[in-house]
Amino acid sequence: MGGIPNDSVLSHEDWEDLVIAAESAGRQSARELAQRCTAWELGRTGQVWVQVQPADSPVASWLYSTGRSIRDDQGALVSISLSPHDFPSASAPVAKARSLLVRRAYAEAYCNVLIQEAGVIAEVLTLPDQAPPRDPETARRKEHP
Repeated sequence: MGGIPNDSVLSHEDWEDLVIAAESAGRQSARELAQRCTAWELGRTGQVWVQVQPADSPVASWLYSTGRSIRDDQGALVSISLSPHDFPSASAPVAKARSLLVRRAYAEAYCNVLIQEAGVIAEVLTLPDQAPPRDPETARRKEHP
């Protein structure tokens, strides 16, 4: 992209181009990781966000004003969710789209574009889902074969 300066006079299209580049980098990273990992590695699910700071930065303000984020105390909070359509040729695209590991890979690439091109602070926040409860009968069979 050649580096978008952190300047509030940029147009809507400039910020849109930045976010499109970040989303593209995120999808590419997510697809690459999903291809390399086993189903077991991708099995953990959870929620992922990108937090863009400072709150008064033009990028955070634009993300909030366009509905791409919510505002929190420190900046803009972009929820990362993927669609099975993001993995068109993959097996188990729904599982890959829900994977915490894959969402995190997407978010890290997204952050890197924002950091490099807009000079903002961006970090990945995660909240893993609870592990499913163990089936007592299955656990008993494993302990006493």
